[in-house]
Formats: sequence, structure tokens, C-alpha cells
Amino acid sequence: MENRSEQTRYLLLIRLPREEEVAIEDRFLGLPGVTKPAMGYHITLAGPFFVADAERAAPMQEGLERLVQALRPFRVDVAGLSAFSGDGHTAYLEVAPSRTLDELWGTLRRYLESQIDCQYDHYRTGDAFRPHVTLGIGLSDDELRGITVSHSDAPLVLSFMISEVWLALQNPNGPWEFLVAIPLGHQADKG
Repeated sequence: MENRSEQTRYLLLIRLPREEEVAIEDRFLGLPGVTKPAMGYHITLAGPFFVADAERAAPMQEGLERLVQALRPFRVDVAGLSAFSGDGHTAYLEVAPSRTLDELWGTLRRYLESQIDCQYDHYRTGDAFRPHVTLGIGLSDDELRGITVSHSDAPLVLSFMISEVWLALQNPNGPWEFLVAIPLGHQADKG
């Protein structure tokens, strides 16, 4: 098996606007187990992944830019709380069903599937895509219960426009860094 520890990892994501981040921080950040990701609160679209051939990184990015720029900005609603369970719990805010977000993810997945190797298998199939905003990973039962109670007392509902998709990278043993913001609707507005 190939050693991936010396390869650059990539991530495609939607960053939440600062106003929505503050709302999440105010509600949840003081609770045990809740953390703020180094890249801020976000919705992962693809990744982490490795580019199958390092020489294809630049052409892959150019293709992503063409795809994303052909789409119009759209609204996303975040409401509801749920969790994945396994080794501990992962608590997250649910993104409301969105045909446009599903189409964006499907377009990106089809474009990337022959060019990348996903670090985690659940990003490979459309059935596994559940857009969400992670609140905490590896939570105990008590930590998850605390988050659930906090949310059920006064559910947090967010609604915001998506106007760009970010490509981030992580060089071996380095932090995640934002590489480029790709605006939606850029090419459509030129015409």
C-alpha cells in the first residue's frame, strides 16, 4: 500500500460566513467536546483527497474553476442537529436538502473521480453525501447529550448565500491552508 504521509492533501469546501460562525460559536463553542476547525466552520464538498498524479494538480484546479464558475450563487439553510457514531460521536449541524448543493457535489464528484484518490471511502459515492457543519469529533455520550440538550432548548437555524467554493491544501506535516476561492457565477456574469 502506498504511503500517503508524504503527499499533499486537498479539500473542497464551502466556508460559512463570519456571522453564521459567530452564531455557532455563541451557541456551542463553550460546551465540552465542541471545537472550531482550524479552517473555520465549513461544509466539506470533497476530501480530504490526494491528486492521483501530482503533475495534474494545476490542470485539476483549472477544471474545478471552470465547473464552479459556471454555476450561480445559491442559498443554503442549516437547521437540525445529528451525529455519526463509531469511535465516539461526531456531532454536526444538518444542511437542509438542497437540489443545487446536491448538483454541485455530483458535478464535482464526476469531474474528480478519475483524478483523485479519496482518503475516506464515504466521499466516493453519492449515497453517502450528507452535507453538514461539524461541531465536535470523538465525543463521549455525555458530551453529545450536552450538545443535544443545548440545541433542543432553542434550535439554531442559519440561512446564507453560497457565492464561492474554496480549494484548500495540506502539505505533509503542515497545517491546512486556503489555496484559492472559486467564485460561483463568474463566467455566467461575463456573458
